[in-house]
Amino acid sequence: MSGSAPSQQQQASSAAPAGALPAIELGPDGRPVKKSSEEMKKMSKQEKAAYQEAQRAWKAAQSAAPASGGKGAKASAATSGEGRASGAGNGAPATASGAAARRPGTAVSAHQDAVGSQAAAGGNRGASSRSADGNAFSHLPVPISERKLPIAPPRGLHPAVVLLGARIVASMTAPASGADSVDCASLGETSAALRGANARCVAMLEAFRSLINDYSTPQSAVLSRHLTQYLGLHISYLAEIRPLSPGMGSAIRALKHEISVLPPDMSDAEAKASLVEFIDTYVQERIVLAQRAIAQHAAAKIKNGDVILAFGASSAVRGILLAAHAQGKRFQVVILDSRPRNEGRELARHLVNAGVECSYALISALSFAARGATKVLLGANGLLANGALLARAGTAQVALVAARLNLPVIVACETYKFTQTIHLDSITFNELGDPSELRTPPGGASASPAADKRVAPAVNLLFDVTPPEFLTVRLQLSDSKLVTSTSFNRLLRYVT
Repeated sequence: MSGSAPSQQQQASSAAPAGALPAIELGPDGRPVKKSSEEMKKMSKQEKAAYQEAQRAWKAAQSAAPASGGKGAKASAATSGEGRASGAGNGAPATASGAAARRPGTAVSAHQDAVGSQAAAGGNRGASSRSADGNAFSHLPVPISERKLPIAPPRGLHPAVVLLGARIVASMTAPASGADSVDCASLGETSAALRGANARCVAMLEAFRSLINDYSTPQSAVLSRHLTQYLGLHISYLAEIRPLSPGMGSAIRALKHEISVLPPDMSDAEAKASLVEFIDTYVQERIVLAQRAIAQHAAAKIKNGDVILAFGASSAVRGILLAAHAQGKRFQVVILDSRPRNEGRELARHLVNAGVECSYALISALSFAARGATKVLLGANGLLANGALLARAGTAQVALVAARLNLPVIVACETYKFTQTIHLDSITFNELGDPSELRTPPGGASASPAADKRVAPAVNLLFDVTPPEFLTVRLQLSDSKLVTSTSFNRLLRYVT
């Protein structure tokens, strides 16, 4: 061709609209034809940008080809890269995959880039996020009932912590018998099983107290550093058995902080005595006295003739109702309960023995029972930083119905259960209970394994998250006042 005739590349560059990258010559495999240094110097800025973008697209296609399977995918990826690079001459934006960096001339949205990357990878990324059986809850810890028992503790753990782990396993595998097995009013009475956030936290601190009493600092080691590491091994063991509750996490952080501020020149005996005293004070002030203060302030909200709707078997709720009854107030209590644990029976037994007039119903009768109620009392496993309530599964349903009926919802929660964590749903972070409990009829034998395979897999979620707009009042201890949902965030910064 004569020198006056423009080349195909120059024609494509002149025909390209403003803002579009010029076309780049590609080889048979989709790779841009290699340019010499002299040719690169003669190229304009737009041509260099198009050449670099075509190289990135080819490299991204090569890296995605093995994941999408074999030579066919590699060829299709190369064809896709060729189409992207050559299509720029027709006004289409030149794109690379999600791994390639964008340039101002490539005007590609994040959605288009993600779709292109998924297509290059074979489109199976969404399916790989779930387990083979399609269980959307496979990211949660496996229930204790489905693990290999007993869970062998590592060597060197203190016997008190090992015994605590066995009690936690027993509380999750044994049949339900009620609420907190550790009575906060008399900490000396304990049982084999542990149920309830307060019971687990008190038992953990008692085990740590025994650990500290028997601890001795190794030679050439500092107590504050070695004890923190040694305590971490026991905490990891407990967390492996069952995830720690928000209250347990707060107690652990407080104990670690107390260890870190011990004076270096303090003797081991004095340091251990100081830590044991701190644990005893923490239990008395943050749990025992906190429940008594909550009972006093909440009992003042109960009037003669009230009908109190309670759910589950919270020890704080039980203390409120017993305190109001001790003040001579006449009221009725409607206890709502749900399978599989039926913990509300334990609350009903305590109240009936004290002479409180009670009614018992399952959560399926919530809409009927809530119409005659005047107040709703709920317990808590934790209060989150966004004001949401983490509590026993079914609490969100009770709070929702109460909010629709304009009933005041009072949550009894100690300040040590406040946490900086934020949960937006009940699926991302939760605990799984024994699924066979849901398939077992009340008072009947469990179904056979063959029958279990013929039914849909059961998911026994232990907790749910209640949005803050369904909660009216939260009870706390620090300044002896009732804390509303709007002022909770101000209090959180001082107690966590």
